[in-house]
Amino acid sequence: MAFRSISRNKVRTAFVIFGIMFSYAILTFMGSYSSMMDDMLLAQYTQIQVFDGKVTLRMPAANAESDVSRIKGVTLAEGYRTVHPVTSFVK
Repeated sequence: MAFRSISRNKVRTAFVIFGIMFSYAILTFMGSYSSMMDDMLLAQYTQIQVFDGKVTLRMPAANAESDVSRIKGVTLAEGYRTVHPVTSFVK
């Protein structure tokens, strides 16, 4: 009986199959989300942000990278800019 209904209502059958596939894809993605976050955090702190020392400046400086590279024992200095989120609200 159900197989006859499949052959008669092709559009409805396609929507049902698409709905089942979409819901399974959402469940699979959400199941792997925890593992994906763990992998991203591990890569961030073991491969991307790897440095022996970090100098944080309060104000922008034009030649901070060359000043740091002149310190005795420093073999490589690389500058990068980060923008911190605003934590206070102005009324």
